[in-house]
Amino acid sequence: SRVLNKTNIIVLEYTSKDPELAVQMVNAIVESYLDFMDRMHQGTTAEIVEVLTKEKDDLMRQLAEKEQELQLLSEEIGSLDVGLEDESVHPLVQRAMEFNKSLIAVQKQRVELAASLAALERAVQNHEDLRQYILSMSDDVGRELLLNSLGFNSQEASSQLAMERQLVQDRALLQSLYEGGLGDNHPRVQALKQRIAMSQQYIAGFQSRVEQRMAELQNSRLGPMLISLMRQRLAEVYQKETSLLAQYEAARREAGQLTGRLAQVEILKNDIAGLRELYTALVKRISTIDLSNDLRTALTSPPKRNDSPVSPSLPRTLFMIVFVGLGIGFAGVYILDTLDDRFRSIEEMQLQLRTPVMAVIRRMKPREFLGPKSLQVVAEPDSPESEGFRTLRTALALSESDADTIVVSST
Repeated sequence: SRVLNKTNIIVLEYTSKDPELAVQMVNAIVESYLDFMDRMHQGTTAEIVEVLTKEKDDLMRQLAEKEQELQLLSEEIGSLDVGLEDESVHPLVQRAMEFNKSLIAVQKQRVELAASLAALERAVQNHEDLRQYILSMSDDVGRELLLNSLGFNSQEASSQLAMERQLVQDRALLQSLYEGGLGDNHPRVQALKQRIAMSQQYIAGFQSRVEQRMAELQNSRLGPMLISLMRQRLAEVYQKETSLLAQYEAARREAGQLTGRLAQVEILKNDIAGLRELYTALVKRISTIDLSNDLRTALTSPPKRNDSPVSPSLPRTLFMIVFVGLGIGFAGVYILDTLDDRFRSIEEMQLQLRTPVMAVIRRMKPREFLGPKSLQVVAEPDSPESEGFRTLRTALALSESDADTIVVSST
């Protein structure tokens, strides 16, 4: 396998003598890889979407029931639009409407907490990094859980936020003073720079304490702590929802007894509006959840069967033969030249021995008789061979070096 340059595409290849077997092996590896990636990268975001989708379906069922009930009641009273244009609402009806708004807000909060709790429990089971999970939760709940788990209260967080806002304002004011022509030695500039330095020191110290506390916490302690805090918060919200629901039902019954069917129509319309608002909020929350953080894998192209042999490659084999042959040839020539100690010319002999050549005598014919007549200079004094001996005699006589050895070589 290999990765294409500057891409996230993995190219998978399998070499086999059987092309069909290679295709089957690549298919099996790709299927195993896709299954592994789906199981490993199923994050908490999908779990939250699943919980919110289930809640959305329940709201849709309740909304359909309320709309059907409203339609039947409107048909009984003979009007589908009774009481909608009248801006004056009875206090009991208004009270029921306010309870309904509060109940909707609490239900939204309960749905968010339930989804976050389900995802948190799954993250603890999978031994995921809970510190990152805290930061990825909703702002209010995540901030409260984070501060509680780190031992900080809401007053410290408010002070930190106020200090950061003041630091931004002081920096903007300092920039305006510089633009106004004031220098670093001006009392206002010096006081403002000192206040900025103190604010930066406080913020840095707070962040350092937060990071130190985060480093001390382990998943074994943080998981149960977060689950306990989340369940406690969810229980509080659920209790508040139960209380508001009871009060809303009581106010609804009082308004129904007071205004009769008209009030019931108005209450049903408010119920439907509240359910629709909650339904819209859930749909927006589901659509805005960023699912891009979860790794997605896909097969860009199916495995292709290649009937042509991939190894050995004929061009590559020919190139290697030529390359190795040339290498062996050059090596043989070099070795033979190194082992050959013969002189092929007079110039080569002079260069290697660093001595001058005094004379060159040609090949002489063997003599059949002995005695002085067998000497070349006596038998043939005018021949080129005899001239070589005379040249040697002259070179020795005129030589200025005190040489006591003469080297005679034959070729």
